Amino acid sequence: MDAPLSSPSGPQLDSRVISGWAALERGDIEQARAVLQDVYSADPAHPALPLLAAGIRRARPRQIPWRGIVLLIGFLAAGAYVWRSSIRFPTSPAAATATDVAALQQEPAAAGVAPHSDGPIGTAGRDEPARRPAPAFEPAHAAADDDVQIRQAISRFATAYSSRWTHLTFPACDISRSDDTASVTCRSNLSQGAAASTGEGTWLFACRKIGDSWKIVRMQPPADLPPD
Repeated sequence: MDAPLSSPSGPQLDSRVISGWAALERGDIEQARAVLQDVYSADPAHPALPLLAAGIRRARPRQIPWRGIVLLIGFLAAGAYVWRSSIRFPTSPAAATATDVAALQQEPAAAGVAPHSDGPIGTAGRDEPARRPAPAFEPAHAAADDDVQIRQAISRFATAYSSRWTHLTFPACDISRSDDTASVTCRSNLSQGAAASTGEGTWLFACRKIGDSWKIVRMQPPADLPPD
């Protein structure tokens, strides 16, 4: 390292500035800073001082904002976890939970199935228009309308199930209602096609009346339900 300047001198200051630029070219920022300090102490108005200071600033390595990067990665990981949790769906028919049943009921019943009260329920049943809601002063008709809504909910479930897994129909269902709750036992047919039956079983549904409509709140498939 060059010795500090003892007194102002034009040639000595110029030589010192040159040594500072040489230190920058070598990447020795500390030496360049020492030269800048010496020249400034000897002559604060030296014309080379601004250029040397600018060269030191440009050569100074920038710090990587690790803290910001770590926070960004944390936010991205949290967002990915929330997104994956919000779209969870069972990978097997037998693993369906009450939440999955509710998700199936939200799917549009646009597959061409019009539920009815006395025919087979499912994607293979015959179409017929839904019944009009009965007036409130006719309790017998109101009870029949509740049965229709329950069968409609099960029909929508069968349609959604068939679109995701194996073709499913419910030829017959027995409904037992009590106030705003109902238990439904349905005999099912599982098939790969309209004529290729692969299994029969009994499904149990627990339904509840929420507002003016019936929803499936719990479902139990047959114990011997075939895999996907």
